[in-house]
Amino acid sequence: MRRLCNGYWLSHRGTSTPLIWPIADLAQGLNPRQKAPSFKPFRESILRMTKSLFRPAMLGLASSLALLSLVACKSAEQSTGASATAEGNVGLRVVPLTIQQGKTTHAFQVEVAQSPEEQSKGLMFRTSLAPDRGMIFPYDPPRTASFWMKNTLIPLDMLFIRADGTIDRIAENTIPESLEPVASGGDVAAVLELPGGTAARLGIDESAIVKWQTQAGN
Repeated sequence: MRRLCNGYWLSHRGTSTPLIWPIADLAQGLNPRQKAPSFKPFRESILRMTKSLFRPAMLGLASSLALLSLVACKSAEQSTGASATAEGNVGLRVVPLTIQQGKTTHAFQVEVAQSPEEQSKGLMFRTSLAPDRGMIFPYDPPRTASFWMKNTLIPLDMLFIRADGTIDRIAENTIPESLEPVASGGDVAAVLELPGGTAARLGIDESAIVKWQTQAGN
């Protein structure tokens, strides 16, 4: 005979001494004298297996995200360069310029880099320059000029021009992205940058005379 008493099942089972089984143990179907099995080792095993399965996937995902971020940054950088290439140094004035070599006159259309910011940017990031195009950097008063090719992607001919239009020096085919200074031999009133190889192609040397339209229109 069994009966419920204060949360325990009492069972005499034909004896005078009752066997007391906790209801919680009976609900689990366990012998009250046996220790309940521990699920901790099983749970830890499941966690280890889950980690071993998902760790490579998570590492792969992290690597993929890092790669996508790098590609995005590179694309943004290339986009900036492409924009600079397409638009040039936006807003610069374009003026006619001639180089008189003996009896031959060579005509160009050149952008004028007047402000310190414009001169600092120059022809950076351009990927091409038409044969009859260029950029001039005027100085008032004349000074010793020194250039480099940082972020300049194409070779250039640099003509260092004195105040009277004569040429102080020609630096031909300067090396793209080189940090080596390219300097004048004395005070100059302007520096003209043309596509690399122009001087050799047209036979221009230090005996030539350069004229361009100044800001005052002369």
